[in-house]
Amino acid sequence: MKYVIDANNLAGKLDLLKEKDFDALLIKRIKRFFGNNTCPVFLVFDSADPMGDKYKDDNIEVIYTPKDDYYNSADDRILELIRSREDREELVAVTDDRGLADKIEEQDNQVIIKKASDISRKIKEQEKTLGKADKDKLTEQEIKDINQELLNKFKGN
Repeated sequence: MKYVIDANNLAGKLDLLKEKDFDALLIKRIKRFFGNNTCPVFLVFDSADPMGDKYKDDNIEVIYTPKDDYYNSADDRILELIRSREDREELVAVTDDRGLADKIEEQDNQVIIKKASDISRKIKEQEKTLGKADKDKLTEQEIKDINQELLNKFKGN
C-alpha cells in the first residue's frame, strides 16, 4: 500500500500550521505514526519556491511542490503522482479537500480516499498511548545512575 498525503491539509488538522517548522513537525509525527511500516509515503507540501524540492527519508518521500506555470498547488502534484503510478498496488490518498478528492475519484476510482481529519485523530490517539508508555520509561540520567551503581558493585566498591 502507498500513501499520498496532502501535507498542508493534514498539518492543519493537527494544528501545526501556526508552528514555524510545521513541515518538520509533521514529518516527525508521520514517521512515528507509520513506525516500522515500510510502505511508501509521499508527503506533498505546497511551496512558495519556484523550484520546489524533494528528498527521501527512509520510506517517506517529502515533496515541496514548485510554484510555477505547471503546478498551481500541491493538488496538481498529488494528481500527477496518482496518474503516474505504474503498479496496481493499493494507493491511499489522504485529504479533507473535497475538490481534490473529487478530482482523484474522477482520475482513478481505485484510489482509496481517507480523510485527513480521521488520520489526525489516529495520530493523536497513538501519541496519547505512546505518551502513557513513555511515563514508565527510565530517563537517560536514571539509566546512567543505574549503570554506574552496577559498575561500582561489580568492581566491589
